[in-house]
Amino acid sequence: MKIMLDYQHRERKPTDKEYGIISIRMRSGHVDISPQELVTAISQGQAYCPGYMRETDTRMVDECWVSQQVFVVDSDGGMSMEAAHDICKKYNISPICIHPTFSHTPESQNSGWY
Repeated sequence: MKIMLDYQHRERKPTDKEYGIISIRMRSGHVDISPQELVTAISQGQAYCPGYMRETDTRMVDECWVSQQVFVVDSDGGMSMEAAHDICKKYNISPICIHPTFSHTPESQNSGWY
């Protein structure tokens, strides 16, 4: 799967300033990885962009988009990972990963699924 991946690992949600720095690093992070490698990268706190941008461009904007093989749902606002999994099963969708995001707390239940 072709994605844009930040090589640095994180243990917490980035600040607004850090998002810009991460975005710059991801512009040179063109990778072709397996689903298991993506799960590993996510579990290690690596930021990624599921869209694949032109390698010759330094911008991450719509007109630089080339392809997308990974689709992401970020369920902020209280949906539990179990509820997300139940929805996937209902519609016969097989996510490769459902995981807590940096914003996840027992009260918020924020998660991402891929």
